[in-house]
Amino acid sequence: DVLVWKFQLKSSGEEDLVIKQAKPTCGCTVAQVACEQADGSFGPYTFGNPIPPGRKIEIQATLHTQNKRGHASSRINMFTTDPRGQVSLGLEAEVDPFFQVNPAVINFNQVSSKDTVTDKATISTTRGERIKLTAVKDNIPPGVKVELNPLDADAEGKATRYELVAVVGPGCTEGQLAYAVPIR
Repeated sequence: DVLVWKFQLKSSGEEDLVIKQAKPTCGCTVAQVACEQADGSFGPYTFGNPIPPGRKIEIQATLHTQNKRGHASSRINMFTTDPRGQVSLGLEAEVDPFFQVNPAVINFNQVSSKDTVTDKATISTTRGERIKLTAVKDNIPPGVKVELNPLDADAEGKATRYELVAVVGPGCTEGQLAYAVPIR
């Protein structure tokens, strides 16, 4: 999910406020600043422009939760002319992933091109949803085989758990090899 929150602020000082920068602490967060105009409407704010006292400020923040698990948090640091210093706005979410992959990475370490090594990973839906998954086998390196097998398939071939079986060798490429298995 992409989560959206709108922070509502107000320039409450006696002098104009200038926002120099609104900087998120991570690439998963985007901040858009809007300022109340003289007619009461909101428009995009240009950093460095003065905001008269009493005007409202809206900061729309989005938190992208892709590839996050559990507690996710990010901050937006506001650099302004406020004499109290930097203002920091926080975003937090508890991310419940759709899939569990165990282990997340299969590491074969060192393998000779003459050897054959097999390892497995389990992919399951966190809430028991039945789905149909397939492994994309395009561009698999030589000497690597991948199979994705449902462990509890129903009549339609949908399952809540799958086993990914990876086999390396014989004939695998020597040297460093890393390959991500796309799942659809």
